Amino acid sequence: MPKCDRNIAARRISSATIYGAHCSAMRVCYDIQTHRDPEQIERLVRTLLRESPGAVVHISHDRRGPVLDERGLQAYGDVVVELADGGYGDYSHVDRHMQAITWVLEHRPDVDWLVNITGQDYPIVRCTRARGVSIATDWGFEGAMRLPSFCRSRTPSRT
Repeated sequence: MPKCDRNIAARRISSATIYGAHCSAMRVCYDIQTHRDPEQIERLVRTLLRESPGAVVHISHDRRGPVLDERGLQAYGDVVVELADGGYGDYSHVDRHMQAITWVLEHRPDVDWLVNITGQDYPIVRCTRARGVSIATDWGFEGAMRLPSFCRSRTPSRT
């Protein structure tokens, strides 16, 4: 099995290799925008962290929604819950995504991929398979962005 490195996106590799790739060196942050269904959010977090060991989960939860059990969610792994002003049909989704990007750059500079999903999403293929496909492309899969190396290596400013 080929060894995975941070420059694998620049290489062209076969789909057989992609689907079999286990790239523990690649760190993913799942940014989940939520507003309801705490049990469903817990199930999603549990599944993501079981399928992607070492991943980070950043939850941007609408402060008007039901309260989430932060300690219960954190028991599954590296989970952070931030409250946000939710909204629908406006710019708030972009604001929340930009806040997640800023959070990742300041608090988890070792993250390579940021995947934006909602609390109603659920993986239909194993996360390791989806990660393998995204790693082998320049842009990844829908909702994911590869963080440029200059962003990951920068030292967060504290000013």
